[in-house]
Amino acid sequence: MNILDVQDNLKNFSEKQLINEMQMPSGNAPQFLVLSEITRRKRMRDQMNMQLLKRLWPLLEFLHRVSWECLKLWLLKLQWHRAA
Repeated sequence: MNILDVQDNLKNFSEKQLINEMQMPSGNAPQFLVLSEITRRKRMRDQMNMQLLKRLWPLLEFLHRVSWECLKLWLLKLQWHRAA
C-alpha cells in the first residue's frame, strides 16, 4: 500500500481511532500522516465554526440589543412601581 492510500484510509478513521493511533501506534500508518489528518480535521472544524459565527453574528448583535432594551424597560418599570 502506498503512502497516498494510507493517507486516504486515515480519512475513514474516527477521531478516537486517530488519537489511539497516535498514542499507541500500530505501525499501519506513519505518525506524521496520523497527525496530519488530525490537524486537517481541526482546521476544517475551525473554519466551519468561523463561518457559522459570521452568519450568526448579526442575529447575536440583534438579540443583545433587544435584551438590553428589555432590561432597561424593566428597570424603568420597576422604578416607576417603587415610586408609586
